[in-house]
Formats: sequence, structure tokens, C-alpha cells
Amino acid sequence: MPIISNTVELLVIRWSRSQSGNGIITRCVDILLLANKIRSKILYNDAFVHLVGLLGVPRHWEAKNRLPQDIRDHVVEEYVNLCHKQMAADRLISRCLRWYLNLSKISKKDVERLDDIVTLSQEDDEDKKPKNEAAFYRSIVSIRGASDTLRRLQDDVLPLTMNELRLDSDKIRSFGHLTCVSLNNKYPWSDPENW
Repeated sequence: MPIISNTVELLVIRWSRSQSGNGIITRCVDILLLANKIRSKILYNDAFVHLVGLLGVPRHWEAKNRLPQDIRDHVVEEYVNLCHKQMAADRLISRCLRWYLNLSKISKKDVERLDDIVTLSQEDDEDKKPKNEAAFYRSIVSIRGASDTLRRLQDDVLPLTMNELRLDSDKIRSFGHLTCVSLNNKYPWSDPENW
């Protein structure tokens, strides 16, 4: 079985790359189901990370219902954890923006930088999420020469910008969703020797 599994894994990876690296993103539920059957950690990881990052989009929320209960529960659990991290970061961003409004605790240079970042937070009408929430958080982290206040914000937002993908890591900047969810080697199958 491992020989067939490795062959299928390789074919899916090639297919995904032929789709400009977006194959796993567009079919993350299908790839997650396949990866579970063939016990492919690399495919399972990337499909899982993409699905959790996209779960706030209504069509992905519905698609998750095709997953077995244990996988669905894990996806939802990680999505809830991700939402909590985002809410904490967003509260800090909001606090920074309040300082921006009263200009007492943030420098004029930081105000100009935040002006550029705030434009990324405008909602997409279809999904009711920032057009590119990953870029929004990455832009905060990428500000150079920030004040102490903004540096603290950057430290708190940094975990949301991490890339836990094993494939397509060079394309991380083009993803509009977060890819910071870590599986921590928690796969739904047990002993790989027990095929």
C-alpha cells in the first residue's frame, strides 16, 4: 500500500503545481479526504491548513460537512482557535487605531504606516472578510522602524503570519487566507505500520 500511496501523493503534488500551486487550495476538502485514505502527511497537512484558513468563506464551511466527523471536529476546533488568535490581534489593532485617532501614544510616522494598512482591512462584499486578511497581518509585521507601541503589536500579530504549509511555501505572499495552523503531527490515522 505505501508504494501506491507515494505514487498518488506525487501525482497530486504535480497536479497542484500544474494549477499554479492552487490545486490544493481549490480542492482542499477532496485532497484532505484523499490524503487521509493514502495516509499522506504532506498532502493532509497542506489541505488541512488551507481548509482551516478558508473556513470563514461560506462555500468552504458547507464543504467541510463532507469530511468524517473526527476530521471535521479537528478542522472546526483549529478554526475556532485561529479565530480567537485573530480576535486578540484585532483587539490590539483596534487599540492602536484608537491611539491613532487621539494621536497621543503613536508617532506621526506610525500613523502614516497604519493609514496604508487600514486600506487592506476593507471587507470583500461576497465573503464579509478582509479582501486579503493574510496580507493585512503581514503588512503590520513588515513595518520597519516602528515605535515601541507598534513593535508590541507586531510581536502579537506575528504568529498569524507564520506559514505551516509544506508545499508552495514560496507562494505564501499570494495567499489571501491565513496559513498559520499547525497540525502538530495530529493525523486521524494511527500506526503507519498497520496498513
